[in-house]
Amino acid sequence: MTRIAIVAGEASGDLLGAALMRALLARWPDLEFEGIVGPKMAAEGAKVTAIDKAPIQARAKEGVAKMEKDGAWSSGLWDQIQKL
Repeated sequence: MTRIAIVAGEASGDLLGAALMRALLARWPDLEFEGIVGPKMAAEGAKVTAIDKAPIQARAKEGVAKMEKDGAWSSGLWDQIQKL
């Protein structure tokens, strides 16, 4: 089984990530996806491994760098990304 780490930083990333997952799974159905995902990727079967304090829609408005600076992302989020 091959695992792929996937991260969505905002709503369009979630949408595109879900489409990517569908395309890859159509060709390689044994793939597993895991990471920081939005509801669309989760609906496609991605395993959620990290949840931050701000919903994906808020990140789309604020931007990831500002969200990190303001502390909206949990303190261990980047560590969790690196462990994927």
